[in-house]
Amino acid sequence: MKKTITSIFCVFCCCFVHAQYWTKQHFTVENGLPDNYVFAFEKFQEEIYVATDGGLVTFDGIHFKIRNKKEIRYPVSLLNKNDETLYIGSWLDGILSIENEEIKNVYPARINRILKYKNKCLIYNTYQRFALLSFNAANKIDTIINWEKVNKNRRIAIDTSSIYISEGKTVSAYNWKGTKEETFQYETTSTIEAINSIENFLFFGDREGNLTWSAKDDLSQNSTHTFEKPYTITRIVPYKKQQILVQLKHRAEYNSIYKITFDESHSKITNIETLLTIKNGISEIFVDQETIYIATYGNGFYKLFPSFIKSYQKTDYQIPIAKFSYENDAGNMVFATENVSYTLQEKDTFVQQKNPFRLNTIFEFDNKRYFSSHDNLYDESLKKITASRVDNIIFAEKNDTIFHSKYWFSRYHNGARENIFCTQYSAQDKKINAGIYFNNFIYIGTQNGVKKFMKNNVDIWERIPDTTLQNFFAQKVIKNIIQHKNELVIATPYEVFTYNQKEIKPLLFTEDDIYINATFVDTKDRIYIGTNKGFWILTDSYTFHFNSKNGTNSDNIYSFYQDKKGIIWSVSGNGIMEFNPDLIDITLPPRIEIYKKHIQNDYVQIHFKSFVDHFPEAVLFEYKINDANWKKLQFTQLEMSNLKPGNYSVSFRGKHMNSNWSIPETFQFKIQPKWYQITIIKVFIFIAIVCLLLGFLWNRLRVIKRRNELLSNEINQRIFLEHKVAHLREEIARDFHDEIGNKIASVIALSNNLKLSRKVASPKIDKISSLSKEIYHTAKDFVWSLNPKNNNIESLCKYLRDYGENFFDLFDEIDFLYLEVDIVPIDISYVKSRNIILAYKEILANIIKHSHATKVVFKANLDNYIFTIQIQDNGIGIDKITATNGNGLKNIQKRMEMIHAEMRVEKSAGVFYTFTLNLKEELYNTDEL
Repeated sequence: MKKTITSIFCVFCCCFVHAQYWTKQHFTVENGLPDNYVFAFEKFQEEIYVATDGGLVTFDGIHFKIRNKKEIRYPVSLLNKNDETLYIGSWLDGILSIENEEIKNVYPARINRILKYKNKCLIYNTYQRFALLSFNAANKIDTIINWEKVNKNRRIAIDTSSIYISEGKTVSAYNWKGTKEETFQYETTSTIEAINSIENFLFFGDREGNLTWSAKDDLSQNSTHTFEKPYTITRIVPYKKQQILVQLKHRAEYNSIYKITFDESHSKITNIETLLTIKNGISEIFVDQETIYIATYGNGFYKLFPSFIKSYQKTDYQIPIAKFSYENDAGNMVFATENVSYTLQEKDTFVQQKNPFRLNTIFEFDNKRYFSSHDNLYDESLKKITASRVDNIIFAEKNDTIFHSKYWFSRYHNGARENIFCTQYSAQDKKINAGIYFNNFIYIGTQNGVKKFMKNNVDIWERIPDTTLQNFFAQKVIKNIIQHKNELVIATPYEVFTYNQKEIKPLLFTEDDIYINATFVDTKDRIYIGTNKGFWILTDSYTFHFNSKNGTNSDNIYSFYQDKKGIIWSVSGNGIMEFNPDLIDITLPPRIEIYKKHIQNDYVQIHFKSFVDHFPEAVLFEYKINDANWKKLQFTQLEMSNLKPGNYSVSFRGKHMNSNWSIPETFQFKIQPKWYQITIIKVFIFIAIVCLLLGFLWNRLRVIKRRNELLSNEINQRIFLEHKVAHLREEIARDFHDEIGNKIASVIALSNNLKLSRKVASPKIDKISSLSKEIYHTAKDFVWSLNPKNNNIESLCKYLRDYGENFFDLFDEIDFLYLEVDIVPIDISYVKSRNIILAYKEILANIIKHSHATKVVFKANLDNYIFTIQIQDNGIGIDKITATNGNGLKNIQKRMEMIHAEMRVEKSAGVFYTFTLNLKEELYNTDEL
């Protein structure tokens, strides 16, 4: 799968060794900058901050975003402290800080300069220069040095150990407590205008163009380089290793930036390169790795960075946007419009020459160059070949040449012209844009798709129908058709496709909305696509994207041309560009460096950098912990948490495009165990937990045992009481039967004797006898139910049967039948038994009173645990009025509800009274017994 490489915020497109060119970009209010007066730059949390007279902005390479316009007024200096806090020196409000989007004022006095060297910083006012400030250990601003007088010739530099102050021709060294430690004389006759501490050297620049540098350990020994013209050196800035940037002020406000390169010992200068010359004052030079930002007074700022691409901007070289490009016989590149040609000579100069005729196109075929006007075709020597317009020659063999113009697809065959296809006859096709001979076919790209032609057996080129091409490219403008290996690359204004004569596939290289201006294939089968958003280079492994953020002088790319040396020349919306595509073939692995480590308890964070010559975003990273396998890593940092105590070794490596993996960079560390992770503490905690569990279990067992004992006592006591109650009930029943029953029987016998005696009136005696019998039967029922031996459904059924037989024996006209099915002695409570008996008696009484029945059937049944009693008569039942006003049925219903039984009364060929009682619990208790 291809990897897209696009530089957006970074500008490390190449290293110094390979980058022969510098890209210059100029940003003003016309590009979105709030004001052309720019004072300072700083990189904070991966964003470039720019301090302007119009406020603080961030810059992403193209666009600007205003930050905190109301809170930050007239920012003039910036300081990034540990990438956590951004300090802003304001001309009105002193020093402000931004931390976690919160703005605070940390110092009220006016300042405009902040110097930084590693972890040290110095703050002062360049217009006064009588007080030097810095942050103390509590992160508060303290005064380090205070002078009584203002000295406008005071120049200041710092490093981690000292503060260097020049005053005219004298240089003094102070420590960071404000104590002067050393003073020495500057050996030239001019006043020092620039001073800086870079690595192990101090650099000085004076008003006469003398650049002097001395080793810090021996300031008496120094070296000097004097620039030829009497320039004033106003600023010295570190760049890369053994390189510095020097600002020289000319006359008439011109300023130049030079890049100075030293040998390894800094004994001499090996190279001086001019990077920029402008007619504006420079307020600051800021370096972000290889990118240089130059702030100006009144003309915005410039951005310089090394690049593959050399730019010839049309305003700098006074050239128009060329329409054609080619290499002449002398090896010079020629860029032409329709009327004028510009030849690139040595020292980057262009020679202008008027064309002998109005050019329509320039093309090459079979290693020969042809020039075409709107009327004629010319060879390399501008000799007229034919009086025809030819935009391109597609195919040629002996006595046969195939070509196309704007509207015609034609051939010269045996000295005569034959027209094969004409777009003027088709309003939709409009014109021909491209043509190519491929695998015995000719493909013509028009404003309305692709046309396919083939030579038949009679030597005539005829159009061949191809439904795949016709359907896919119908009503699409074809801008160009080129060959790439064994397939065609077909470009429309918005998309590019590949065609292998079987299927069409999109050539995916970006998700942006683009307009395609040009397509090109170089001698190494790299595909170039020029658009309105830069250009892409497509290889088998990678996709490279170049735009104005990483080297092009414009985002509009119109054409490509490759010269005999392999250099690619491109015409853009801002001039001409050249670059060597072989530089993107990278085989050198990156160098990995760990620069930041943070360990806290079991949490570890490691930051690393990769150093590559160009395209840092194409570097792949892997890491491994101890002896584990290598794993992919997306970012240049690794976070690990919840690490177990022990020794760790973390390694990082990188791979750049076609290179091998780099030598691993390793960081070793040890995670100390926490107090609870120490073995003896773990054992102690384990023993404590086991003891607690055993104690808890022992306590729970005691509680459960005590509770079981209480429950056992309660159960035994309840069983004892139940037995006692049962014995008591037996005794009561026996005593009641023996005492009261016998006496009631005696009353009945006496009443009968009196009834036989003629001395007593007969009606009263009958009443006494009747009541005595009722009392006897009631007492007999009570004694029966009171006896615990009768608390089961078998005894209950027998009782109900006996009672029914005795009850209906008094009525000769009523027959009583009894049916008992599967009745077993299941115990039931006294309450249930008593309520069933009373409900039964109430029903029998209702039958005698209201039913007029001649037959009564009693049924008892036990099915599983459902006990059912059914009483059926063949009478007329109870009328509605009696049923509504009477209390009998209501009482029966209430009794059934009390014992959780169901009662149904159905009238069908008589009356059915059904009682249903669930004896599941009683059956379970009986089984247990």
